Amino acid sequence: MKLTEKILVCIALLGIIFKIFLLPGGGLLIVISTGILSMLYFFLGLSIFNNIPLKKMFTEKTFENVSALKIVGSIGFGFSLSTLVIGIMFNIQFWAGATLMLITGLISSFLCFIIILIRSDENKTTFYKNVFIRTAIFGLFGLMMFSVPKMTLFEFFHRDQPAYVQAVRNLNADPTNKALQEELKKQWDLIHAKH
Repeated sequence: MKLTEKILVCIALLGIIFKIFLLPGGGLLIVISTGILSMLYFFLGLSIFNNIPLKKMFTEKTFENVSALKIVGSIGFGFSLSTLVIGIMFNIQFWAGATLMLITGLISSFLCFIIILIRSDENKTTFYKNVFIRTAIFGLFGLMMFSVPKMTLFEFFHRDQPAYVQAVRNLNADPTNKALQEELKKQWDLIHAKH
């Protein structure tokens, strides 16, 4: 699992680099890699955080040495990281719901982080190390994405399309103005006619 996670994170970083340098395909790489990573955490968090190979995940004896608290914690941590990864993806892609997903993911990750700090003092197992590392990395990146104003990110990733950025800025100032909505649609159509 660790190799799969590393590959998906590298693909997501490659997608971000593509977006930074205005290369085509960056958004697609980000969506595919973070989408798969999110599903991996959501559905296989139990396996990932407890170092259980996928082949052994569905056998009876696999969970003999795993406490009920770790099982519930793994599922909760998986949900938390999944939500945070989706929030990061939504924020980078400027999709609706990004702020809600980021806030939900950050709060749940913060709670997980506190639980990890408390429990890891009592019990030094790889479970807490696995969760701690992932929560710290994604939590810091999510916090960074939440801290940067959306319009700043938007202007940076669309710096080669100043008319489009201005149309978005104008519409944000007056969202009910039909003329500004039409201007934004016109700019959107111009951008996508080129690609």
